[in-house]
Amino acid sequence: MSWCRQMMALAGRNGATLLALLLVAGCGFSPLYGERSHRSIADELGTVEVSSIDHELGVVMRNRVRDNLARHDADTIVHYILSIQLYSDNLPLITERDSQIRRFDYALTANYQLIAKSDGAVLHKGRYRIVSSYNIIDTADLASLVAEQSAGQQAAKEISREIVTGVSLYFDRLAQP
Repeated sequence: MSWCRQMMALAGRNGATLLALLLVAGCGFSPLYGERSHRSIADELGTVEVSSIDHELGVVMRNRVRDNLARHDADTIVHYILSIQLYSDNLPLITERDSQIRRFDYALTANYQLIAKSDGAVLHKGRYRIVSSYNIIDTADLASLVAEQSAGQQAAKEISREIVTGVSLYFDRLAQP
């Protein structure tokens, strides 16, 4: 391909991208984590403290949510408490002809509440459920245990993102004029 054709193809792709950006900007789109007139959503997320979670995955979930909130400054004043309750269940999925269950669904459900620290009012709440599957290996109990733990950690990772997105959208609705 000649140099001229390569440049025209590049300009065509960039032109389409520029046109798409102009169309999105014209419809009132604004990035979720962009700057606002007063405080950004990232600033609000930084004022959220995650309470302890009673569950075998509680520490994993709390750390993942805190990392997703990007709260790294210990001097930030806490305005909100995020309370999370986790529930898990192992559901048999596939039963073999010999009546042995070889595959399970690990269902992890999280109910969360965003609470104002000043007066204890519940500002926002939600619920997420993630199902992750794993296999049972008859000859290797440790491998089966690791597979179950991995399914739980994967579910906790997904739910932590969903919770932070839900809280972010709550703060975005507050910032709308």
